[in-house]
Amino acid sequence: MLNRFSFEIKTLNDANNAIQNGVYLSLFSVVITILFTTLSIYGYMNLGFNQYSFIDAIVMLFIAFSIWRKLKYSAIVALIYYLTNQVLLWIDGISEPGFMVLVFFLIYYQATLGLFFYHQNKENENPTIT
Repeated sequence: MLNRFSFEIKTLNDANNAIQNGVYLSLFSVVITILFTTLSIYGYMNLGFNQYSFIDAIVMLFIAFSIWRKLKYSAIVALIYYLTNQVLLWIDGISEPGFMVLVFFLIYYQATLGLFFYHQNKENENPTIT
């Protein structure tokens, strides 16, 4: 049985699973951003989000789409964009680094490995790393 969250990417199926994880995580980030932004705007929670946070959600939606389209550098963009946002939230005192930051980083890193493996081996039917 394939371990969906393994960093060993040896086949195109493994690469596709890693890429899908990156897409799902990006879409999850979009949904959470929209939810928290809406709650903050209407005064239910003060989480430091404002109407400009919708721009962040739109950017993440484009990143999710580009990962889904398997554009080579899209996962790297997602990884850098996510880390930049986390550093800015940490500097502003809104959020602190924690376990979820590490999990998100590892999933984006896995998607990056999957995309590069996919582009290196998409011509072969059964590629393996030796």
